[in-house]
Amino acid sequence: MQPIKFTRKSEILLGGFHAGSDIGTRWEKYEREEKAARLTNMVDSAGFERRLFLPEGIDIFTGVAVTDKNILPHYELLVIPPAYYALFEIDCHADIDQQFKDIDDWLADHQEQYKRMKWNHDHADYMIIWSGRYAEENICEIWVPLENITN
Repeated sequence: MQPIKFTRKSEILLGGFHAGSDIGTRWEKYEREEKAARLTNMVDSAGFERRLFLPEGIDIFTGVAVTDKNILPHYELLVIPPAYYALFEIDCHADIDQQFKDIDDWLADHQEQYKRMKWNHDHADYMIIWSGRYAEENICEIWVPLENITN
């Protein structure tokens, strides 16, 4: 698997919720809360996940991009720092774990050029999953933050 492109993104603000490690129900709380009170400052309806890989397990945050830090009180705000990303496309209905392994293999094959950028607070690997085209094409983008170590 190869990245479809590389891109630099500025700070990303997400309004949503920490889902812990429960992959199966990660969007349920967001959907429940959205029915009660919808965020008014959403960029669009595309869903995002930030997956943080900690020694004790995965930590998932699910939400949508928002235009500013003023969100409804019962939502959580997650600020994703600016980063340089390798973007991969995956089939959201295929074997996700195998596709993540393919991404890890690409990173291993290019370790002399790139290393993964760590999450600020926990110094852990992370990635962003963007499901903006999920409904139409079942395609999700995986954004892996990188540091170019050859410059």
